[in-house]
Amino acid sequence: MRKPSRRALLKGFGAAGLLAVPLLQSRPASAAPIKRFITFFSSSGMRQDTYFPNGSPGDLASGNYNVTGKTLDVLTPHLSDLTITKGIEIYGAGGDDHDAGSVTLMTGNKVRDPKQTPYAMGESLDQYLARRVGTTTVEPCLLVGVRLQRNRPSKWISFDQAGNYKDWNQDPYSIYARLFQGALGDCATGGASATNAAKDLLSVRRKSVLDSVLAESGALKRAYGMDAPELQKLERLETAIRSVERRLESPVGGFGSAETCKTAKATFEGAPVNNSDANFPQLLKLNLDLIALAVELDVTRIITLSLSLGGSGGAPMTWLNYNGKPIDASHHDISHGEQRGVSDYLPKLEIVDRWNLTQYGYLLDKLKAINEGGATALDNSAVWFASDVSDGKLHSHTDMPFIIAGKAGGELKTGRYEVLQGKPLHQRLLLTFAHLMGETGLTSWGLPEPSAGGPLLL
Repeated sequence: MRKPSRRALLKGFGAAGLLAVPLLQSRPASAAPIKRFITFFSSSGMRQDTYFPNGSPGDLASGNYNVTGKTLDVLTPHLSDLTITKGIEIYGAGGDDHDAGSVTLMTGNKVRDPKQTPYAMGESLDQYLARRVGTTTVEPCLLVGVRLQRNRPSKWISFDQAGNYKDWNQDPYSIYARLFQGALGDCATGGASATNAAKDLLSVRRKSVLDSVLAESGALKRAYGMDAPELQKLERLETAIRSVERRLESPVGGFGSAETCKTAKATFEGAPVNNSDANFPQLLKLNLDLIALAVELDVTRIITLSLSLGGSGGAPMTWLNYNGKPIDASHHDISHGEQRGVSDYLPKLEIVDRWNLTQYGYLLDKLKAINEGGATALDNSAVWFASDVSDGKLHSHTDMPFIIAGKAGGELKTGRYEVLQGKPLHQRLLLTFAHLMGETGLTSWGLPEPSAGGPLLL
C-alpha cells in the first residue's frame, strides 16, 4: 500500500495523524538522518575539583576514562554517548560575570553596555538554525524555561538577528498547546488565552488530544495498514501523551489565570503540577517529557532549555538535602559560598551539580528510547550541556564544563574525554554545531577571529 504523505495524513486525521507522523517517517538506511540541536543550559558552572574526569584523556576502550567518585558518575549509563571537553574558553564576553557568559554563550559575540538595548551584538546559534533548518517543522525553535527570572533580560541566551532577547515559554499548558495545535485548534494561538483555552479543553470540558486520537485511530490504522511494531509505537506515544495530560489537569491555583478552571477536578490518576518554586523538579520533568514528545513527533529540531538564569536570585533548592536538612539557597548563591552567606557551600554545590546532571541524563534516556529506524533520537542529535561560567564564585570563563551527547547522525565520535590544548575559544564549538546541522558553508561564528582553525571535534 502506498503510504500517504505527511501533509495528507495531518489534514485527513487531525490529532491521530499528528501522532502517526513519526511512524510514517520510517526512512531507508541510505537516507540522511533527521538531525537535531538541543541546548540544556544550567547557569553558575560546576564545582571544578569534583567535576572533570580522573586520569588521562581518552575513550572508554582505553581504560583511561574514569569518572568514579566524580560528579559525572551520575552519567555513567551514558558515557558511551558523551563527548566531555576540558579547555574551551568563552571568548568575547567583555566581563567576568554571569551576564557576559550568558549573552555570549550562543552569539559568540561581544556584549553591549548593559545599560543599552539590545543586549547582544548578534544572533544566537539556536535562532540562526531555526531560520535555516527549522522552517520545515511546526515549531522552528522551542524555547523552554523553568521558573526563570524575567527581571534581568541581559541574562537570556537566545537572541534574534537584531540582538533582542527571545522570551522563554515556561507554561507547560502553552507548550502543550503549541505541540498539538492541530488537535487543539484555537488553543494554538499562544499566550495567556491559549493557556486558558488549553485548560478549558483539558480540565473543564474533559477534552484531550488523546480522546481525539482514539476517536480517529481506527480509520487511521485501516488507511495506513500499520503493522505490529508500528501499533506498539503508537500505543507508547498515546501513553506518553496521557501521562503529560494527567499532570496538566490542574486545580485552582495552577498555571496562569484559574478562572476557566474553577470547577475543574483531575480526571486522570496522579497529582497535577502547580506552578511554584517548590514544584521545580516536577515542572522540569514535565517540560523534559514535552521536549521528548516534540522530538518524537518531529514538531521541532531546534530546542533550547534553561533551568535557571545567571546571577543572583532563583528558587532555593529545598527539594535537595544536606546533612538531613533542605538546602535553602539558590544554585547561584551556593556557587558563591560565603560571599552569599552559604555555609558548607562546596558539598552543597556538588549535590546541586549532580542533580542538574541527573536531569540532563533523564532527557538523554527519553531520547534513547525513541527508535528512528536503526538509530535512536539521541544518536541523531547533538545535546549540549552548557553554562555561563565554569566556576560560579570566580566568574571564570575558562575550562567550561561543556558536554555533548549524541552522534549528530553519525558525524560525532562519542565516548571520549577531550582535553583541548591551547584553550580553543568557544566560537569554534558553535561553528561545529552549525556544521553538524548542515551549515557547512559557514567559516566563522560570532567574532570571526576566534573561529580560526575551523570546527572542533570533527
